[in-house]
Amino acid sequence: MALQLNIDNSDVGAGFSAAYAKVSNVKVRNRDGDDITVMVMVSLYASETARESNSHVVANWHFNIPMPTGDFLPAIYAALKEMPEFAGAIDC
Repeated sequence: MALQLNIDNSDVGAGFSAAYAKVSNVKVRNRDGDDITVMVMVSLYASETARESNSHVVANWHFNIPMPTGDFLPAIYAALKEMPEFAGAIDC
């Protein structure tokens, strides 16, 4: 499960028209029992081919989202697709 999207800039100073974004790490935070959030780290590669060939990550993005309901990982990707950074992202 991953997303394909356009990114204008990356940690390597270039944009990529078919960047491959993969959730690489999640951490559930439970503060005071009623403020449960999920810290999500997304690794971005230049393309799906770059990811498959174990190329270096071109960017790492971090987000905090509310605890999702339903299937955990698909719900995280659904929440990411609602964010402006992932506008126009497609499942891949």
